[in-house]
Amino acid sequence: MIKQVTVFLPNRPGTLERMSQALGAANIQVMGLMVADSSDFSCVRLICDHPVGAAELLGEKGFHAELTNVVATEVPDVPDELARMLAEEKEEGADEGARKVKEDWGDVDEEAW
Repeated sequence: MIKQVTVFLPNRPGTLERMSQALGAANIQVMGLMVADSSDFSCVRLICDHPVGAAELLGEKGFHAELTNVVATEVPDVPDELARMLAEEKEEGADEGARKVKEDWGDVDEEAW
């Protein structure tokens, strides 16, 4: 498991840019990003190298940020690889899958665990 930062942003020009600039200025590297938007707000989910620090920083900057535990792993750029990996983890069980995730993401700051 790693920690994901979820940020709720109003849909106004420049808001995502300001959030990104704040993280960059604090030397926080975003390694993955997903944005789901509605007419008024966006839900931005981030995987970064310092999730606790990122959530605290964004809160100080006036953004609403939360931390959530998620399972993450790197998927090779090969057709059907995600399905193969999911089937393998199902056979191994959740504990083995979580161990593999930690091995794959071992260079992420320990606060992510």
